[in-house]
Amino acid sequence: MNTPRERRVLIAEDDKFAGHLLQSALTAEGLEVFLVQDGVDALKVIDRSALDILITDIDMPKKDGVTLIREIRDREALEKASQPLPVIAMTGGGEDKLASAVEAGATGVLSKPFDILRLIDCLLEFLQSGTSMEEFRPSEFYNNGFDQ
Repeated sequence: MNTPRERRVLIAEDDKFAGHLLQSALTAEGLEVFLVQDGVDALKVIDRSALDILITDIDMPKKDGVTLIREIRDREALEKASQPLPVIAMTGGGEDKLASAVEAGATGVLSKPFDILRLIDCLLEFLQSGTSMEEFRPSEFYNNGFDQ
């Protein structure tokens, strides 16, 4: 089994401060972290790198997070991917945006602001043991017909 030090995380976040904060915290845990500021650049990284998880903001320039998730899921369907890329979508824009991300195929969602230490703990647990992402699956979204 891979150790956390071998795991690769992509963060798509247009807020430079928030992106760098999350990148620094995950790098300190031994993860290899890629940071981009929009969905266009996120797809470029996905095309050239094997990733274990994507954390994406929903509101970004060029290509928003919901469009990014839809494109990833469409690609996976065409390629008949056996292991879909886990995607956590985050926003401070409210429940409608989180629901849109779930409908697009997000594995989990986070409402900003969130506890970064709790996020890191849950990510490490998921990456180390492959446990479910229940922490990122609020019942108001995943028990109302949006669940994938």
